[in-house]
Amino acid sequence: MVDRGLLFKEWKQHQAMLLIISIITVISYPLNILSEYAKYRVCLRNQSDGFNMTCGFILDGTPLHMYFVAGIIIAIIQIGIERNKGIMDFTLGLPFTRKTIFRSKAFIGTLVIWGSQMLSFIFSLCLIGILRPDIENFYTGYLWSTLTCFMLYMLMLAAGTMTGSVVAQLMVGFTASILPMLVFVLIVAHIDMLIGGNAISFIFTLVAHLTPLAYVNTEVIVNPVFVVPLMLTILFYWIGLVCFEKLPNEREGYFFLSEKMNKPIQLLVIIFGIFGVGLFGNITSQSFFGYLVGMVIGGVIGFLLSYFLIFKKSKI
Repeated sequence: MVDRGLLFKEWKQHQAMLLIISIITVISYPLNILSEYAKYRVCLRNQSDGFNMTCGFILDGTPLHMYFVAGIIIAIIQIGIERNKGIMDFTLGLPFTRKTIFRSKAFIGTLVIWGSQMLSFIFSLCLIGILRPDIENFYTGYLWSTLTCFMLYMLMLAAGTMTGSVVAQLMVGFTASILPMLVFVLIVAHIDMLIGGNAISFIFTLVAHLTPLAYVNTEVIVNPVFVVPLMLTILFYWIGLVCFEKLPNEREGYFFLSEKMNKPIQLLVIIFGIFGVGLFGNITSQSFFGYLVGMVIGGVIGFLLSYFLIFKKSKI
């Protein structure tokens, strides 16, 4: 599965950044608890001075949702930056299979994500035991944030295995994270435009659970369904493993490592541009003529955007 020597090499190679990410993750929510407690004490002092104020010390899991940024940064460090700096060439030259290398990277990233959040959870529990706040969605919030961070980490890792630069990795990862919502909203919005109704609200909940980025916002994912992010994580891991093993390694700055992906993705970008901007033109002008003008503009924007992004080299 993984090799100890390779794990040690991966850790030492990114030790400084991984430690910084771990420390920030560990202390961020405990510091938030102390900050909320300080605000609570200030409120109590103002209340004792005669101000008519209602004071409460309540903690919820909302700040935990920003943990997903740590997973994205780790994936970029492990794949995108390594490729741009040429470190990936050295790593692939070691006497290990590509599967072993990818699994080792995923293992280190998983260890940092789960380990640092577990320590943060323990320290937060200690502070809660001492300060006695009212808590809402604290326990599920930690589990939810860890699964979300882990899922987006695997998604960004998979995006890095099929792209040739950091910018491409970020763009592919972000696009994939909103793709289900984007596709269904466009389809249903056009149906609504043609036959009327309110189909978007009917299908929104179902599509949201298939959209990775939606898990960052608990107002979108009202009822946690833990099995879905787990399944998406497994899917992204498998895609990353296959792409890392099969696709060539190059750092010339092209968007995709495989030229076979260029034209299909360009066509998709143009299609999204046509129907997306066309829909915007219809909404703003309330006319079919505005829809046609929007389609033309969207097609041009989609072509130019995809051409300069996909077929031109990038230095970052």
